[in-house]
Amino acid sequence: MQYLVLFLLFGLFAAAVFLTVRRFVMMKRLFLRQIIGKKIMGAAFFSTSAVNELADFILRQKCSRRKELLDLAVKGNFKILAQKLDNGCLRDKLCLMMSGKINRSAAGDALYYLMQCGFFWEYHRHEAARAALYKTKAFKLKGECRALQSLNTAKLALFEGDLHTASVEAAAALNFFQKHRFLFEEASVYFLQGTIYRVAGIFDTAELMLRSALKLFRALSADRYEAETLGTLGLLMSAQDRLSEAFDYMLRAEEIYNRIKDSENGYFILSQKAMILLRQNKIREAAALARRAAAGHKTSGGLALAAEVLARTELAGEKWRSAARKAADAADKYFSEHNFAAGFEALYLAAEANFRQQDFNEAETILRGIIRKVPYHQSCFHIADAYTLLGLILLQTGKIGRARTIFNQALKHELSDNRSAGIAVDYANLAAAEKQCGNISAARKNLEAALAYAKDADNELYERIRAVLD
Repeated sequence: MQYLVLFLLFGLFAAAVFLTVRRFVMMKRLFLRQIIGKKIMGAAFFSTSAVNELADFILRQKCSRRKELLDLAVKGNFKILAQKLDNGCLRDKLCLMMSGKINRSAAGDALYYLMQCGFFWEYHRHEAARAALYKTKAFKLKGECRALQSLNTAKLALFEGDLHTASVEAAAALNFFQKHRFLFEEASVYFLQGTIYRVAGIFDTAELMLRSALKLFRALSADRYEAETLGTLGLLMSAQDRLSEAFDYMLRAEEIYNRIKDSENGYFILSQKAMILLRQNKIREAAALARRAAAGHKTSGGLALAAEVLARTELAGEKWRSAARKAADAADKYFSEHNFAAGFEALYLAAEANFRQQDFNEAETILRGIIRKVPYHQSCFHIADAYTLLGLILLQTGKIGRARTIFNQALKHELSDNRSAGIAVDYANLAAAEKQCGNISAARKNLEAALAYAKDADNELYERIRAVLD
């Protein structure tokens, strides 16, 4: 009995020692992961799994080699560190994070394409990302690879305007990242979901998701991503007419970009601040910021955004010809980047400027070009907008029968996506067409339908339609 008690006591002591040592090793591993993560966060592409694998690899080495690798990691010399690794897959992950280059034979085909896809998204190389993602369809993926595939599929779906697929795939990726404590990827999914809900107009949920992303990015010292999230929160506030809050978020994002010397993204913030000033009817100040952005940008995407903002300032100042020219220039630059949604928006802006200066032929040519091209390019541009403006041109030029046909085309597209405000506008336009034809009862019926949809969409629109109906 005495020996049994001693045996049990020894077992308890051994277990306590084991748990203490295990806890110490785990804390050491966690601490090293945090150091490596913060040192490498500004790289071209980030992977939590690569950081975890590197920390574990370093801790498994003998004392002298461990000290050498630790010293390189703490100093942030990851390119040199990668050259000293004998683990080919891990070495390639580090090389990809630092420079975007990777040796496919060591990383494995599926992981190679997925990490390459993530890298392309970071630099807005949409067509290259799409091609890399398409190649992963041939693989049966599990775990991290399946989650990365879902995340990249969600990004592609959002880019193409398929919000349902984007939401489903983002949720699937989030399950894995939360379960395995991949905090950076979890934050990235929250940011993506926030953007999805912002585009969908579900603003409360969008704000919740973006604030969750902001909290994690801030905890990870991911400055660039924190700034991007602040900028997106600014866009969200602007969409809700919370303009002073929007401007404050933009200023906070700009401060971070200035601190980390990311001038290109800083100029994007200037353009977005200009858009807010434009919403406040501060046209001169908005134009000055947009010109500063245009002078500083180095990328086609940045120059396109600055040109678009300048076009909107010219439109607000009733300088129709200049607005049309700048909008067309913005569209060319967007299309060169394969950003079709923004390109079509800029072309629509050019058509609107021509419509305002009563150059109906040019506006009609641009709109018919948009309608012809949109079906061949995946984007979130809504073709109903082009149909609506084209219908107004036909109505303005006395082609009432054709205008009515075009308004019905716009209404069909609006109804298919349940866009209440757009449906209300199309019914109101149909009412105007019927009234010009002398069909007063049909006009009133369409106005009543417009009023019913406007009630759920926009108070100002509702009051305008009700005033006409009364």
